[in-house]
Amino acid sequence: MQTKTILLLIGLLVLAGGLFFVFQVSFGGSDVFNSSVIDRIARAIARAEGFYVKNSRASRNHNPGNLTMDLTGKSIGKDASFVRYATDEDGFENLRKQIWKFWGGSNYYNPSMTISEVSRVWTATVNEQAAWASTVANDLGVTTDTQIGQIV
Repeated sequence: MQTKTILLLIGLLVLAGGLFFVFQVSFGGSDVFNSSVIDRIARAIARAEGFYVKNSRASRNHNPGNLTMDLTGKSIGKDASFVRYATDEDGFENLRKQIWKFWGGSNYYNPSMTISEVSRVWTATVNEQAAWASTVANDLGVTTDTQIGQIV
């Protein structure tokens, strides 16, 4: 083969690999991305929602994000508008699925939103927004002005 053909093939392979990575990150296919970023955000949200406080609603319901929608099909009922799960892992699975939607598939969230902007959608009242955003940001080691898509 000629040198130009080989270089063209290498370039196409590199481009295809880059596109595959973007697709994986954007649409939820990367286990490395999932375990590192999504889990960190999930733990930070769980802390902001009071999940780690004994007998809190999030703890009792095994729902670390205090979510009102079940994306897993594993809910065992409701506590007012909040979904209940049998295990913490089921609740974290639902929270991780919700966080994945930040990168596509959400009508409310996108990766360019700051933590403060997310708090305005995630929390129920204005009084909760600043505390929630601060807790999530502190847990992640960033500021409340950090965009979700910039968290590593």
